[in-house]
Amino acid sequence: MDSFVGFYTLHSDGLNASDALSQFDDASSQFEEKVGPITDSVQEMLHTLEWDLYDQADLLDSAISGALDQLQSFDEQATDWETVIFEYEAAELGTREIRRAGVFILFAVPFVFSLMGFAGIVFANKRTCSSASFNSIRIAGFVSAVCGSLALVAASVFLCASFVINDACQMSSLVIRDFEPFVGDR
Repeated sequence: MDSFVGFYTLHSDGLNASDALSQFDDASSQFEEKVGPITDSVQEMLHTLEWDLYDQADLLDSAISGALDQLQSFDEQATDWETVIFEYEAAELGTREIRRAGVFILFAVPFVFSLMGFAGIVFANKRTCSSASFNSIRIAGFVSAVCGSLALVAASVFLCASFVINDACQMSSLVIRDFEPFVGDR
């Protein structure tokens, strides 16, 4: 509006001489009718934002600081969890050879006793080895029963443990996926 007044001040003689003063007044009034409410609305919105945000700056700052503190606490907790996981992985790697030997023994011992039982059955008809054959058959039967029972119990325990570990891994991957937009790929 000040620009319209300045234009009129500079060019009033030319507007009067060209008989364009009424058109200029119409343009000025239409501009004031259409643009005036928009500028008033924008100005009111800017005042509202200034008063609401500027007056609430301390509250916003404390809320942001609280959120950052919580994220930092979560990051420290995640680092602690990561350290514990690395310790478990190191312990698992340290016992890998022992576990392999244990699995080999679980297969080798029953295999040896099965061979003893098979040899006892084969030599059971010979009179010279009949008592030894029957004893080897009895020992093989006893060891097979014990090893079979232990194998079922061990298989059940290991199956349950694998389900628990698998569920924990799946849950941790979901948690990572949920927090990835906030903390990145860590």
